[in-house]
Amino acid sequence: MFDEDPEPTALTDLLPRLDGFDLVLIDTPGQSFDWLQSIAQLADLVLLPVRPSPPDLEAIGETLGHVRRSQTDYAFVLSQARRTKLSAEAVRVIAGHGPLAPTNLAMRVSHEEADVTGHGATEYPDPRAAAEVAALWTYVKERLDA
Repeated sequence: MFDEDPEPTALTDLLPRLDGFDLVLIDTPGQSFDWLQSIAQLADLVLLPVRPSPPDLEAIGETLGHVRRSQTDYAFVLSQARRTKLSAEAVRVIAGHGPLAPTNLAMRVSHEEADVTGHGATEYPDPRAAAEVAALWTYVKERLDA
């Protein structure tokens, strides 16, 4: 947790000056800060990962507000999901607030193991995790090309 609201002025100054890059990915804190709106305004697409749990569903509201005020295209990504009634309910709730990526990132040990070894899920021997990440990437490319 952050003790203070970190102000990423260097990032907001840097992004408009990046020439020659086709894609910049920014992973922001899981907390909602006012500066998220200024970062989102510079984006072409904001992905909002959300776990299918009541605390996560409640916490996404403030972040979603910043993203909506930025008027930037966004989509939710269901992460760490299992095939449960709770996950199905989360999909229903999330879909009522905006677009939801058609692929879920399931809760898999291989995601954590790949992270520990410095690999991505597409480099790890679990074909299910690799397929999920590949499907999400395809969705992101389609949204960016639209």
